[in-house]
Amino acid sequence: MRARWFTGALVVGAFASGVLLGGWSWSWFWNASPQAVEPNSPEAPTTVSLPAGVTISLAEARVAPWQPTRRVPARTDYDQTRRVEVPATANAIVLKMLVQPGDAVKLGQAIAQLSSAEVATMRSELLLRDEELALAEQQLQWADLIYGNTMKLIAAMRNQPDVKQLETDFRDIPLGQSREKLMAAYARWQAARQLAEAARSLAEDRALTRPTQVERELELHTATAALWGLCEEVEFQLKQARNQALVARNEAQRRRDSARRRLATVLGYEESPADTQAAQDLSLFEVRAPTAGTVERRYKAPAERVAPGDPLFLIADTRRLWVRAELREQDWWSAQVEAGQHLKVAFPGQTQEPTSGRVVFVGREASAASRAIPIVLEIENPDGHIRPGMFAEVHIPVGAAATAHSNTRVGCGVPSRQDVRLRKNPGGRLPAP
Repeated sequence: MRARWFTGALVVGAFASGVLLGGWSWSWFWNASPQAVEPNSPEAPTTVSLPAGVTISLAEARVAPWQPTRRVPARTDYDQTRRVEVPATANAIVLKMLVQPGDAVKLGQAIAQLSSAEVATMRSELLLRDEELALAEQQLQWADLIYGNTMKLIAAMRNQPDVKQLETDFRDIPLGQSREKLMAAYARWQAARQLAEAARSLAEDRALTRPTQVERELELHTATAALWGLCEEVEFQLKQARNQALVARNEAQRRRDSARRRLATVLGYEESPADTQAAQDLSLFEVRAPTAGTVERRYKAPAERVAPGDPLFLIADTRRLWVRAELREQDWWSAQVEAGQHLKVAFPGQTQEPTSGRVVFVGREASAASRAIPIVLEIENPDGHIRPGMFAEVHIPVGAAATAHSNTRVGCGVPSRQDVRLRKNPGGRLPAP
């Protein structure tokens, strides 16, 4: 009986203690809860003491545009307009590789030395065409000279000088085969003219019969017609010879130019005539950089044989790169992207800061394998830190743009980032949010 009374007393005591403790806790929480106060009220806080490591920041309320975006995986690549693969252009043997991956090269810089029998044959043909052109040039110059001097001789003969004087004036002037023909015809004409004049004088003195005088006049007319007919014939022949020499020179020049272009196509650059003639080994030639940039890859080693089309080097200008992204077919209908648009390009997991890329083009068809539409952007890479083949993310706008409200908040470094309202507290404590 005494044990039951003792147990009941303990239960009643425990219940009474719980009621008293709960009431005290509720009273403390009610007094410590944040109360809304007017800005000008005496209860408005003036100074706040913060625990160590706690900060408070304020932000002005504003309205800003907001565009929902879709993050699309992408990969960096070479700018295809600044990327050149240097191939072998003839059957050859690699003698030297003059550059390594990572080397910066200039336009026209020698990057390899090769030896090719095909190049030797082309150079030999070019030298032959050069000699043929030189001969044709000389022939044309000779034809022009003979034609010009002969025209001067014919003009001089129209003034009817003495034969000896004419021969003296043109003794040191080149006339070719025209000299003999024209000088002989002019001498016969001069003799016929002198005989005709003498016959006229004798006929007036009745010392020569009329038939003889007529015969002398006839000989003069015949010699005159023969002389000027020969002059016309010689002029025509010389014009023809000059035109034929001109045609031959032009044909020789075309053949020389064709041989030079064939050699330049194989070499990849125009070789000067002096270098071609000075080459001791016609089969040895240099491979030169077709563009300025950086050597990205080297495919061959010395002593290897190469065929036309085999790659030797990859040279690219990586100061500007492409970013290739693929937009899934289901996202295409809501995407808002077009050529010339600037989009955000990020590199997840890297220290590289996001950059802006300009859309170069948007694919015209979806891939049959991935059902995605390719999108290509270009980004600037002046320091070369971004490398081709790296992973990236492209933020592509989807849906319609909206506006977002940014409210004034007081942050105090709490993980939940909840709004905090402060009031005066005599104890200097920061109330819990």
